[in-house]
Parts: sequence; structure tokens; C-alpha cells
Amino acid sequence: MKLCITSTGETLESRVDERFGRAPYFLIVDRETKEFHAVKNTAQQAYLPARKIERHGAPRCLPGGNEKE
Repeated sequence: MKLCITSTGETLESRVDERFGRAPYFLIVDRETKEFHAVKNTAQQAYLPARKIERHGAPRCLPGGNEKE
């Protein structure tokens, strides 16, 4: 199963971003193989990134926190 993790950068060493819609990157991680790839968040809006994540095969996302606006 693949997971999406909100991230401040393109590597596993990057910090988890507390924002979902405005996170600079999403890391798509395969839990079984531990392989991953970074997806740049070009939408920067709360609802559009979910569509992008879904296209990369990650049905679950682990954001770092809840965005408060």
C-alpha cells in the first residue's frame, strides 16, 4: 500500500509539513518496498492536491497537522 506524507522537501530526511493544501511536496511511499518519489504541490489549494495524490496511487495521506486559517 502506498501512503502520502506531506513534506517540506523531496527526500525522506525532509521535515513533515503540518499543512496539507500548502505543503510544498508530497512523498508517495510504498510501505512494502520502502521506495518513494516526491510530487511537487503545484496547486497550493486545500482540495486540489487530493486529486493529484490519488493519481499517484496513494489512497491515504498523513499530514503533519491540521491547517488552521
